[in-house]
Amino acid sequence: MTATYRPEGDGSIAVVNRCRDMAAGGREAVAEGTARPVPGSGNARLRVTFFWPFFGDYWVIGLEPAYRWAVVGTPDRENLWVLSRTPAMRAGDYSAALAIARREGFDTARLVPTPQPAAGSAAGPEGGAGRAAPQPAPRTTPDPLARARLDLAALRSGATAAR
Repeated sequence: MTATYRPEGDGSIAVVNRCRDMAAGGREAVAEGTARPVPGSGNARLRVTFFWPFFGDYWVIGLEPAYRWAVVGTPDRENLWVLSRTPAMRAGDYSAALAIARREGFDTARLVPTPQPAAGSAAGPEGGAGRAAPQPAPRTTPDPLARARLDLAALRSGATAAR
């Protein structure tokens, strides 16, 4: 699962998310969207759309100082993502990310680790790969951000990031 972020000249951010749709035989699913920083938020709050005119609010509520991982949630506390630059997180980092989420009022018991490829990655916290996605109410279409990695450094540097 990957996410690519590309700053645009108008201040928006182009977003391309890719994942495997296991319900469709593992075919690649791609979602393209646009994110816009909320003015006055210091780029910590984004309005994201994958289908205009519908937007979702995504708030960066935790960020590791070296940009190795981030915690992103929605203001209604229904969706939460622990996003990492790598498939596996150190247990201490994962615990710190969960502590941030709990402090902000999220129910971290609903998190489900995202399966990761076995090659080259150690098992993360709780036997998973270290990144986690929420288990929200059933949807007719999967949320492409639920399993995306976020490369916040790319947003700051203007580079394109993918993993």
